[in-house]
Amino acid sequence: MSDPVMQTQASQGRRSLLMLVQRTALFALLWWLLTEGERGVWSFGVPMILLTTAISYALAPPSPRSFRGLMFFLPFFIGNSLKGGVDVAWRTLHPALPIYPILVDYRMHLPDQQARLFMVNSASLLPGTLSIWIEGPHLLIHVLDGSGKYYEELKALERRVAALFLIAPTVDEDDDI
Repeated sequence: MSDPVMQTQASQGRRSLLMLVQRTALFALLWWLLTEGERGVWSFGVPMILLTTAISYALAPPSPRSFRGLMFFLPFFIGNSLKGGVDVAWRTLHPALPIYPILVDYRMHLPDQQARLFMVNSASLLPGTLSIWIEGPHLLIHVLDGSGKYYEELKALERRVAALFLIAPTVDEDDDI
């Protein structure tokens, strides 16, 4: 098998099989946790696990992910989620209610649809932001403080999502991602 195309296809096949096994194991673990390890329910559980795995493959086909990218994403995500919760609580409890809400049309530079959806869902956990609408590469986002660093935070999130999904963001001449 010295043909590069065949090697790539074989590698993708192994990766897809590995992801199939991982998803099946994850759903089996979830079933075991939900049923508290009861053995009598596996006759119903195994078909449900297989069906769930098949549906998950149809809705979210396998695509490569980076473990290293995940290790950089998780601390960023957790830190910003906590910071966002504290920020919103502070603004809510502050007597002057310091909010300057705006709607922002942010152009995403992620070519992969799954990566875009992942970014949209993650963006809502940045401090003072809420994803409202996505259409193509455009994300409409509500920002509590228009005078803040929301644009830099969105760019940082996008870079981390791109690293996680092993993709290179597209760049326009007027963008500086």
